[in-house]
Amino acid sequence: MGTFKKTFAGILIIAVLVLFNVVGNYLDYKIDFTEDKMFTLSDGTLSMLQKIEEPVHLEFYFSRQVEDLPIFYKNYATRIEDLLGEYVAASNGKVTLEIIEPKPDSDEAVRAGKVGIRAQETPSGKSVYFGLAVKHLGKYKNIPFFRPEDEQFLEHTISKLIYAVQQFEKPILGLYSPEIAVNGGPPSSPQGRPTPQWMFVQQLELNFEIKQIAAPADINEDVDLLFVFHPAGVTPQMEFAIDQFLLSGRPTLVAVDPSSFVLRQTAAQSQYGFMRGPDLSAASSALPTLFKHYGIQYDVDRIVADLEYAETRGNLRIPVFIAPDKRRFDPAFMPIAELNELSFPEPGSLSLADDSSLTLDAFVQSSDQANLLSKQTIADAFAGSQPNPGALASRVTPSGDVYTLAGVFSGELTTAFPEGKPSTPEAEENAEQEKGEWLTESNEAVQLIVIADSDWLFDRFAFEVFNIFGQTMVQPLNDNFSLLANLTDFYSGSKDLLSIRGKRNTARGFEVVEAIQAKAQKRYEDAMAELDQELEQVATELQDLQAQANQGNSLTISADMQAAIAEFKNKQTELRNERRKIREKAREDVEREEMKLLLLNIAGVPCLVALFGFVFLFRRHLNK
Repeated sequence: MGTFKKTFAGILIIAVLVLFNVVGNYLDYKIDFTEDKMFTLSDGTLSMLQKIEEPVHLEFYFSRQVEDLPIFYKNYATRIEDLLGEYVAASNGKVTLEIIEPKPDSDEAVRAGKVGIRAQETPSGKSVYFGLAVKHLGKYKNIPFFRPEDEQFLEHTISKLIYAVQQFEKPILGLYSPEIAVNGGPPSSPQGRPTPQWMFVQQLELNFEIKQIAAPADINEDVDLLFVFHPAGVTPQMEFAIDQFLLSGRPTLVAVDPSSFVLRQTAAQSQYGFMRGPDLSAASSALPTLFKHYGIQYDVDRIVADLEYAETRGNLRIPVFIAPDKRRFDPAFMPIAELNELSFPEPGSLSLADDSSLTLDAFVQSSDQANLLSKQTIADAFAGSQPNPGALASRVTPSGDVYTLAGVFSGELTTAFPEGKPSTPEAEENAEQEKGEWLTESNEAVQLIVIADSDWLFDRFAFEVFNIFGQTMVQPLNDNFSLLANLTDFYSGSKDLLSIRGKRNTARGFEVVEAIQAKAQKRYEDAMAELDQELEQVATELQDLQAQANQGNSLTISADMQAAIAEFKNKQTELRNERRKIREKAREDVEREEMKLLLLNIAGVPCLVALFGFVFLFRRHLNK
């Protein structure tokens, strides 16, 4: 090939690359190579966007020009802006985006305040806006300020906002609580006061229309989310209604309890205030038919006791009052990711049978310093004129196993009632009961959230209520109600939203580099540990010598004592220098390995291209 042809071929290749790059910018096609598909919308979001009837307008507020704003905020804002662009592109024109950069005392800053976007101050006192407002038919929903630590749930948060702004009625939450008057009730005696509505119900009413479930027929098409709270004495007819609700694809939240502490203590006193034996059956709850058929293992006779997370009441650590913290939460489960501590008095445990068609995703667990105790043993420890629950600690031998206290059961199900709706005794006596039609299997994956405790929502374990100048004030004792609020909010939205799972943050370490650092640290850690031990011993001996020298009233120190102190100081200096050299050696090893990795990344692609060209020319030469 002549020189002219080679030059022309080179120019042609460059022109093709430039043309490919220019054309690529105008093509609406992208390939997401990230591990968790960080820049790709989930199927649930895409489905939700296709159902938008009236236009939705997004207003993204960000103060990009603030000088001392940390760079990771700017990177996060770019990530959000790109993601919002994906919403616009996938909406068929139903979603529009406006980027707004408010400046102090500007019209944009006033506009931001009107839609609930609040400025935060930097260390230098400058105002930063970083939020999102979603507008639909004159109605606004907002994210006042984006937090980088919430990045893994970013898509779900934005999709939830777009869905919520289109809803003009509160979702309906069906509440079934057969043994507890959580909605309040009449006084227990002519002289008594009416039973107040429970605090968790009052709080839920801010966001939901609460429908009390008194009969199976109340669980109908109007109910968006069902909450089954301590179903003691549940009837087969009610279990059938719950089964059908689940199979219809609507989420169900269940709080069962092997032995409710509060109900057991209440049942232990007669109406005259004298103690009597605890009524364990009234304090226990389950969904026996459903759990057995679904393959959910839950023992109503055994309670989890945890030595590591035992709550302290007074001077006693009570291992059956468990207070798990973030270490025992699933950080990938959005409703619990931001919570810090829960309180579960006398919880049970949950697991899956081997033949279950469901999967279990635990989001609250015990530590491995736990075991199971019989509820009779626990009831005896709290009973009598001198209860001693602190003695339960001596009965706990850690099994080494971790017990699930709360989890999500999901998957395909068949009905627990293949013969249809169970007939009532009255119907059997009078006539043949009409069974009608019923669902025999689920058309999609069910969502059953089970918490093996009910005491966690009793006012005394979730809230502190006090009176200030005649006003009733409420303060949470822990994150118990926050968990309930997050669960009901998460599962009350569109079914499309339930398929959106959290994604890992984009700001995370390089696994190969971290492995290199760990390897180098491992190589020198024995030598470092030996030096640290020797250095500590020398420091102790030097301190002892100096203390001896300072004893007495003599103003002079003997020559031998001075020589010994000087020797130890020199040795201490030598050890510190040697320690520093080892640290430098370890750092050099890490930098050497990182340089190899950098060169590989830089030279890898050119080498592959060169290899491809060589193979191409070689094969062409053979074909001549």
